[in-house]
Amino acid sequence: MNRLPPELLHQICLSLHADGLDSRTTLSIFSRLNHTCYGIAAPLVYQHLSVIFWDRQTLRETVSELTEEGLGRQFVKYARKLSIICLDPYTGNSPRARSGQLEGYKLGLSRDVEGDLAAKNTFLESHLTDPSLCRAAAFDLLTSWSSYRKSQRDWDPLATLIARLYHLGQIDFLVQDNFPISLQEAISQHHPNCLLNLWSSQNVSTSVPGLKKLANPQLWEQIADDNPVIDVNLLRLQGLHTFAVQIPGKSDGNSGRIELDEMLPFLFLAPNLKHLLLEDPTRHRLPMDMLKEEWHKFAVTMQPVPISSLQSISIGRPGPYEDILLKLANIVDLSQLRSLQINATHDTAVLTRVPALFPNLERLFISTNGYGWGRPSLSTDDDIGIAAIRAFNPLKYLYLDGFRSVSSLNQILQRHGLSLKGLIVIPCIQPMNRPDEAHFRYNYPELDAFDISQLAKSCPQLEELRIPIKRSMGSQEECEMYKALGNFSSLRSLVLDLHFDPRSRPVYRIEQVEASVLQEIFVNATMDEKLALQIWHLISSNQASRRLQHLRVAPFGHESLPRDEIRLLDWCSPTKEVKGEIDKVIIYLGI
Repeated sequence: MNRLPPELLHQICLSLHADGLDSRTTLSIFSRLNHTCYGIAAPLVYQHLSVIFWDRQTLRETVSELTEEGLGRQFVKYARKLSIICLDPYTGNSPRARSGQLEGYKLGLSRDVEGDLAAKNTFLESHLTDPSLCRAAAFDLLTSWSSYRKSQRDWDPLATLIARLYHLGQIDFLVQDNFPISLQEAISQHHPNCLLNLWSSQNVSTSVPGLKKLANPQLWEQIADDNPVIDVNLLRLQGLHTFAVQIPGKSDGNSGRIELDEMLPFLFLAPNLKHLLLEDPTRHRLPMDMLKEEWHKFAVTMQPVPISSLQSISIGRPGPYEDILLKLANIVDLSQLRSLQINATHDTAVLTRVPALFPNLERLFISTNGYGWGRPSLSTDDDIGIAAIRAFNPLKYLYLDGFRSVSSLNQILQRHGLSLKGLIVIPCIQPMNRPDEAHFRYNYPELDAFDISQLAKSCPQLEELRIPIKRSMGSQEECEMYKALGNFSSLRSLVLDLHFDPRSRPVYRIEQVEASVLQEIFVNATMDEKLALQIWHLISSNQASRRLQHLRVAPFGHESLPRDEIRLLDWCSPTKEVKGEIDKVIIYLGI
């Protein structure tokens, strides 16, 4: 090893780190070799610092470990990325969190925790490993980020830490609060080129000067206590890279909304902003007329000059309506946008005007679960919405949530199939409230072997795929569907959502489940590594190219069962991930 060039040692370290080898193990291995190896490995091991806390005490304790004598002192020297994560007290005080808190600064973020889909570089990778695909694992430690309680707020330890870090290049803020002024000042003073990702929605609307004088003093004090007012200069920050922001609005009395349009130009002042996440706050306490008037005055005074280098826009749920995209396009040029995510479709007629705004779009994430998407039946989709999706230029990646019919899917793929490299069709589990008991319905296209073969013909370049399949106790029809998946000659990664409930939709929990149906449900839902391997072999043996490398099976259907049956099913099929390795093939099984 002493004779190896540093470049090769660096590549070895990178490979070990990329393979997920425990950081301490990696460093221990290289420290035993020589000082050169240690010097190459240490910057990789300590490059990502996560500060995880849930109150003032835990924040101080964690930061104290980063002093010159603390266990985490090496992070001060090498860390390039800082993740600030506030958990809710319940999660924070759980045994799992307490065990991790002893070395909380070493906990990294999963790749799918860091924000909305449109802001990610990966497409299907996180679907292979994300535990939230598993029903009981959805309450994940690192996705339960919360607000820093006002009685506990003390950002000084973090501001001091930011000032002390040698090579800080990126901050991810996962706290359900406005970004504090003290941290903003620390970044501007010590790391002016540091990228800042604000994943929690920021309340910018109250930051305009003049509101404090007009608002009721008691109400203003309450607003400031709940979430301190943002420094409006945050919108100009050089390193602002990802920005989640609340867009206040109210009903116009008809079917539309009145939104704070006067604020929109100020969202495009940061020169390096790449990802914009738009959300609609559940409530805003100041009158909309007051907000609009003060932002209008501020715009007249400041004369903002919007610029855009955006790569992605995401509209959350709840979020503003689709016409927000038309408004933004009138402010800046969005023609170079690469990714668009619409989490709730409200008006498919407006949606038809969106594709012309984004001629270079490559990735579209869209859900039909809005209030305005037509629902003529459980098996059909809104024709106008389908036409809107077809109006986009051919896409490389497409994420469809809540679509019902195979016909709709085929129409969409007639337009985009030849160019697609990734396709995700999510089974929508939609609750429908009743006074006696909740019940559910599942919206997804029910494919058979012929349908899957047709999809393969429509998408010859497809490398990543996630689709739902309905189980039937390993019947010949079910096996033929797995075999048909082998017709995707370019497919490398596959996630199968396996629906184990054979009953028609919708299904009411209040109904008594017949013994024969319950038996079929349990047969379909009981899965192990052996079954996953059998599914793998059916697919792989029918794929002539043998390109498939990753498979995950994720059963679903618990929501439609009575509670006693759910408990019994959990006992028979405990939630877990089973990993088996065949050469370079990793199979993930999650229930």
